[in-house]
Amino acid sequence: MDNFFAGGIDGGRYKPPSTEYLASVASDIVRKWEEFLHNMNEVLVSAEPGVLILPEGADMRDYYRCNYHDIIQVVARVRKRVVDIECFHEGMKTSECKILGLYTYWLSRIKPFFIEDSVTEEGEIYYFTKDFASKVNAEFGYYYLCIMLSNLANSLGLTMDLEGMDPRLYNELVYNMQYRSITPESMMLLVEFMAGHMIPNFYKIWETLS
Repeated sequence: MDNFFAGGIDGGRYKPPSTEYLASVASDIVRKWEEFLHNMNEVLVSAEPGVLILPEGADMRDYYRCNYHDIIQVVARVRKRVVDIECFHEGMKTSECKILGLYTYWLSRIKPFFIEDSVTEEGEIYYFTKDFASKVNAEFGYYYLCIMLSNLANSLGLTMDLEGMDPRLYNELVYNMQYRSITPESMMLLVEFMAGHMIPNFYKIWETLS
């Protein structure tokens, strides 16, 4: 990731990531968003039948809007911050965990996704809860964080244990991302802390790689 294809400093000036890089990462985010929405539909239906119902076989893309330009902005801002840290803070490297913290922050801040709290199909009304619709970007930010942390754990030969973290963290984090002021730097540190608690032996393995 840390090359000119993904942005960097060229002749003392910041060089943005290539359009190919931005499109690749943005497309992956959209794919994970569709997985998230599908999974949330199944979870909420099983927990409270009738709360979140979609027609059988429905294409999830018919029930949300996504501002692709905003997703590109998320990726670009993450890369810019990573380059800033590495260039202007004595060569400090930004870990994968801190990069995930930046993605989580900007997804919840820029809010590139929108879902209707109700849609109509063939005369029937299918309801997304208004509460879920209002904080869907913060919810997705947390989902994206967990998926990517799980991928990181697998790459290190480890397994992520979601039960290793107090479940109250989910509610507190989503609430703060949605309604309160939280900084990119605090999210970077928080995600490293979360990784140490949700991935057994993470710090041990991490020290050997850093």
